[in-house]
Amino acid sequence: MKKTKRILWVCIFVLAGIIDLTVLIVNLYYARQENIFFTEYDGTYDKECTTIYQYNSRINATVEIGKVQGNLNDCVINDEETFITGISKSDDEGFEILRYDLATKSVETLDAAKEIAALIDNTAMASKILLYSGGDKVFVSYIDNRDGIKWLFYDLNSGRYDICKGESGRCWTIHNGSLWYISNGAICQYDMESKEKTPIAKAVFSDYVVMPETGLVAYTMGNSIKKIYLYDIRTQKSNCIARGGWNTYYGVLLWTNSRWSDNGREFFYVKSFPGFFNASIERLMVYDVLTCRSRCIYRSNMTTNYFQYVMKR
Repeated sequence: MKKTKRILWVCIFVLAGIIDLTVLIVNLYYARQENIFFTEYDGTYDKECTTIYQYNSRINATVEIGKVQGNLNDCVINDEETFITGISKSDDEGFEILRYDLATKSVETLDAAKEIAALIDNTAMASKILLYSGGDKVFVSYIDNRDGIKWLFYDLNSGRYDICKGESGRCWTIHNGSLWYISNGAICQYDMESKEKTPIAKAVFSDYVVMPETGLVAYTMGNSIKKIYLYDIRTQKSNCIARGGWNTYYGVLLWTNSRWSDNGREFFYVKSFPGFFNASIERLMVYDVLTCRSRCIYRSNMTTNYFQYVMKR
C-alpha cells in the first residue's frame, strides 16, 4: 500500500514537472510582447504633430514618449528599441525620412530621401514606400517610363541599392528578408536574396498583414471593415477574430500599421466607435492567438486624431 502511494506521488510530481516545463516553453516562445509602440497624429492646423506612445504589458501602462512635428507615417522601430524611423511628406510634395531617438528625444532628418528621389526620377510620391530592417532600409515600388514597374531596395547606412523588375501589387509588407504582396489574386513572396517570386496562396482580401513564421494572415474584406479574419495558409481555413456592429468598425489594416508581435502570438489593430462631427472613440487593441481574446491597451474619447502602430520588421 505504501509502495503504491509512493509511486502515485512520484507520478504526480513528474506530471507537475512536465506541466511546469510546458508552461515555461510556451512562455519562452509565445510570451506577450513587453513593449508596444504606437503613434497619434493631431492634424489640427496650429498643432500638426505626431505623438509617440509606449505600452508596457508587464505593468499594463501606457506612457507618452515624445512628439515629432508633422505627420510621421509607416513608423518602424529597431530591435534594440532605441530609435523609431518614419516617413513624412515635405512642403514640396516630396518625402522625408525622419528618425526619432528614444534616449535623447531628438529628431534627425536623413539625407537618403533625396538620393532615393533622384534614383527613381522623383516619382516616389506615386509609389509604395516601406521602411524595414529596423528602419535601416527602404523599399520603393515605382513606375519607370521606359521599363514599367521597378522595385528599389536601398540601404540607409551604406547608401547601397538594388533595382529590379517589379510587378503590380498591393498590401505590401516585408518580413525577414522577404517582400509579401497581393498580385493577380494571390499572396506572393519575393525573396530578396534569391530574387525569386513565388505565389503562396489564393487571396480574396481587401488588405492583410502576414506572419510567415506561423503561416497566419489577419485580413479584412470589402469596404465596410466590420470584421477582421484570421487565415491559416497551411490549412487554408479562416475564422473571424474581431466582429463589429452598426456603431463599430476597424481601420484599414495597412493604414493603421496593424501588425503581429515578434513571435506571432499577438495581433495589434485599431477599433473605432464613430461619434458626432467626424469624431470617434478610438481603441488600440491586441488579439491573443493562444487565448482567442482581445484586450484594449489604450483608449481616446471623441477624437479626430489618427492612430498607427509602430512596426517591427
